Amino acid sequence: MRSRTVKILMLINLSALFALSDSYAVFKDPGFGARPMAMGGAFTAVADDSNAPLYNPAGITQAGNPQIGLSYAKLFSGLENVDLSLQYFSALYPYGEIGSFGISWTDFSANYHRENTVNITYARSIERLFRFKGNWPEISFGANAKYLSHSYILDDYSRNDPVFASGSSKSNFTADLGLWAKLKANKFGVASAGIAVKNITQPDMGILTEDNAAAETRVGAAYKIRKLGSMKNLIIASDLVYRNIVTEQREKNISLSLGAEAWFLNEMLAARLGGNSGGLTCGFGVKKNFGDYDIIFDYALLWPLQLISTTGSHRVSLSCGF
Repeated sequence: MRSRTVKILMLINLSALFALSDSYAVFKDPGFGARPMAMGGAFTAVADDSNAPLYNPAGITQAGNPQIGLSYAKLFSGLENVDLSLQYFSALYPYGEIGSFGISWTDFSANYHRENTVNITYARSIERLFRFKGNWPEISFGANAKYLSHSYILDDYSRNDPVFASGSSKSNFTADLGLWAKLKANKFGVASAGIAVKNITQPDMGILTEDNAAAETRVGAAYKIRKLGSMKNLIIASDLVYRNIVTEQREKNISLSLGAEAWFLNEMLAARLGGNSGGLTCGFGVKKNFGDYDIIFDYALLWPLQLISTTGSHRVSLSCGF
């Protein structure tokens, strides 16, 4: 009886997140990084900081200097018997003509279940690679080599359950691909576009039966206005996300994310707004220069539209540019 109770609680807790994320498969990105999520997750065409490997690996070419980033999130706080959290670490290192490199790690913890991802990222500017001449847009390509693993925490009762007869964990490999382009700037600002395909091999992550990680295609567009009144670097962005979830019914899912960011006070304070199918988002960022270092603190709140009795999902990030 207790074994069944444990599994039911696991399913309830996991479904609370996955239902709001329009997904029913393992390793659906629940939204890492405070800055992207404050913008509703519309980040594929922006992808200009340490969050880029998770949204568009090609975007790391925009990092002119090394960067590191740390992030923590508490999801749907206030819900009884639900303990969902995210952790994220990323480091980027541009290496001149050779290209840009990155390494990142994610951790999703849900009561008795845990998912981890390790990404090794490489990106390079196409015009540098092929030595294009003339009035070409700035185009970059990138890729993640990914190691996925997940496991269940068992007690004395569930350890003897036939579901876990062959083990309580599973790992596999896959990859992401991305393109990012910045169009020619005009006196008002500059437009950018991006596309990323995640989990391209849809690896099987099932413990007892086949359970494939969903393939995800993200197409994004963004426009950055240099100055508008008291605002600087106003970004308006959108993402269209298509997920191909491998089930007996071959479910497909399309969602839209919208977001905006603006900087104030000589680019020391950022304000952000956004929204997606999971809810409405907002947040802020504070940047402080310490000599050769830029330290940025970001906060994001996602307020779900389909749940009550929760104070929302809270994310904080701390990043440093050298």
